[in-house]
Amino acid sequence: MTTPMGFTKRNTFYEMGLNSDSELIFLHSIKSLLKNRQYSSLPIIEKLLSQKHHSDQKMVLLYTYYHQLKYYSLSEEKRVVYLEERINNDNPTRFTELFNWAILEFGEVATTKNEHSLNRLKKFPIFHEDLQLTYLKLKLNTQHFDRTERYIRATQSQNQKIRYWGLKHLSLYNNKRVSKYLTLLLDQNNLHSGHLEFANIKDTLQEHKLKFPSLYKNLSKNDLD
Repeated sequence: MTTPMGFTKRNTFYEMGLNSDSELIFLHSIKSLLKNRQYSSLPIIEKLLSQKHHSDQKMVLLYTYYHQLKYYSLSEEKRVVYLEERINNDNPTRFTELFNWAILEFGEVATTKNEHSLNRLKKFPIFHEDLQLTYLKLKLNTQHFDRTERYIRATQSQNQKIRYWGLKHLSLYNNKRVSKYLTLLLDQNNLHSGHLEFANIKDTLQEHKLKFPSLYKNLSKNDLD
């Protein structure tokens, strides 16, 4: 098991790797800092961004990962505004990876009242599919303030990707209603869905059982009626 000291030491090595001339070491380092949510690295990345000797490719990566890490450091209520700033002020042609991520994250935290912020991206075909999915998520976010209800409704969408989005979120909730719903959903889809859909629901149910086994200990047939 990694100790907190070992974790800190490892992140220090990743910060050092940001200065490496090796593209692989640099990329591994900055991806690891983002994965570990190492917010203390933000000033270091910001300092690197102020330097002019980096290649354009490295600058784009630094800028992309900096804003992703900065975003995750914010409270949830501040995240929508931050994404709107990126979407409205950055160059979608240069920072395509950042925009792909921002569009998907927008669907996690925004509602239809923020939908106008996406308008400038409609002329870019590369974002079309992600935008359509995000618009569906914004409607669900707006219609269902209760998140359990929101993601249950998502699993009933006609859009397969939205159904999978709902399942992914439901697997995180320590909620008796979720355990009942996933169990019933698996039984229902055993008869009516294709193999891929059934397998996805089954995996979600198993993941939820592993995370929250106490929800299933006393789950009887009467609970499912």
